[in-house]
Amino acid sequence: MTVIRIEHLRKEYELDTPIKDLSVEINKGDIIAVIGPSGTGKSTLLRLLNLMEEPTAGDIYLDEERITAPDFDKKLARQKIGMVFQNFSLFEHLNVIENIMIAPVMILGMSKQEAYDKGMELLDLVELSDRSLSYPSELSGGQKQRVAIARAIAMEPKILLLDEPTSALDPRMKQEVVRILIKLASMGTTMMIVTHEMELARSIGNRVLYLDKGGVEEDGPASEFFELPKSPLAKAFLFREHKLAREILPVQYSYQQFLVELTEFFLEHMLPSKLSYKMICTLEELIVNCIFPKVSQDNKINVEILHSDRENSAVISYCGENFDPLPDEDSLERKIILGMSDNYHYENKGENVITLSFS
Repeated sequence: MTVIRIEHLRKEYELDTPIKDLSVEINKGDIIAVIGPSGTGKSTLLRLLNLMEEPTAGDIYLDEERITAPDFDKKLARQKIGMVFQNFSLFEHLNVIENIMIAPVMILGMSKQEAYDKGMELLDLVELSDRSLSYPSELSGGQKQRVAIARAIAMEPKILLLDEPTSALDPRMKQEVVRILIKLASMGTTMMIVTHEMELARSIGNRVLYLDKGGVEEDGPASEFFELPKSPLAKAFLFREHKLAREILPVQYSYQQFLVELTEFFLEHMLPSKLSYKMICTLEELIVNCIFPKVSQDNKINVEILHSDRENSAVISYCGENFDPLPDEDSLERKIILGMSDNYHYENKGENVITLSFS
């Protein structure tokens, strides 16, 4: 069952348009992890869903009601869409149970006794029943966040929105909050969680929204996304892929210039010095001593270096006569190339292609 439907959402600011065209459906029981590079509208999306900001264009439907309609009661929508903020946003002058009771009493019209009983149940759920009379200033960051979660679900929302719920917490406090979120997920709570922590997204989410270029770049099951994302942008983000591509002409080749570019690339992306050394040595031997002598001086040689959390590789391709440039047995060049790389593979795909992997 669809809880929220978003159609062609757009949000413009004076100097930025983080959301250009975003459409998605959120179904009952979804635990959606919203991830993506900084500035791609993740937190903006939550504020738009909670009607804290108005979209520039597009519509949001809650249970098929158009809550972005000019005459729709925003307070009614916010009752059904719970929000947990990154900075907790608790009332400092109220104790924990009063923080949880205030909205059900003032907005839902609950009696104080009913709100108190419900609040204590929720504090038990978030494992803080012993801190009901404490004030926010007396709580740790993880405890404050758990109170904020209890306060949000006290309104029995259709969906719970969480903006970076663990980003301000130390590792121990993060685990406290994650444990509660897993508990809520097991109870069937529909959640949308903006996070930059991939382990949180992986452990809690059953669905991933990857935002980039102003919209949803990829949307799918979390298990599939974290194993092998389909979008090149998502893959580069998830595995932190970095590429260096160069075209070399033997007649104009300057090894010193290429060496500088390689070194700058390796330093920028913090490759270990041993790995950088192996890649530089292998490429020098293969290109200068093995390929150059056998190709014409105007034959373009393409070199692509890939560095990511999963792999480090180099692909060299060139046209001309089909030949595997790896020297014969017992040559020094062969020993260097095979000794420095983990794998060497040559094939012809209409051009000569050499793939090398390193670790």
